[in-house]
Amino acid sequence: MQSDLLTPRPPCERVVPPSEETTLDDGSNPELRQGPAILFLHGFPDLWYSWRRQLLSFAGLGYRAIAPDLRGYGDSDSPPSHESYTVLHVVRDLVGLLDSLGVDRVFLLGHDWGAIVAWWMCMIRPDLFDLQFSLLL
Repeated sequence: MQSDLLTPRPPCERVVPPSEETTLDDGSNPELRQGPAILFLHGFPDLWYSWRRQLLSFAGLGYRAIAPDLRGYGDSDSPPSHESYTVLHVVRDLVGLLDSLGVDRVFLLGHDWGAIVAWWMCMIRPDLFDLQFSLLL
């Protein structure tokens, strides 16, 4: 069952260039896809937007800043069944996102619920991460 949960899903990437304006990366700007990748995972009840300042800062330093809405939040899919919201489902979503973006290695930052997801991601797919940092307040 676990391998099915890790099947890639369609991407949802937000990348913030140094222009101070949040954009959805549709693949048309190759400059947004350069540099080491950092994946930011929000907590409850936040959205990707809670990382907006960090996205701007890291993108300005040349990193590829990625902050998706986690399953059921904001612009993400919201499956009707509560059984579709396990941490393994969310990990599968994020592994699929990284795969679809062509990201082989990533720095991982998680806050609150995002930190729990980050821990699970590192346990299930340690090959993807150069560093994992969790922030719990």
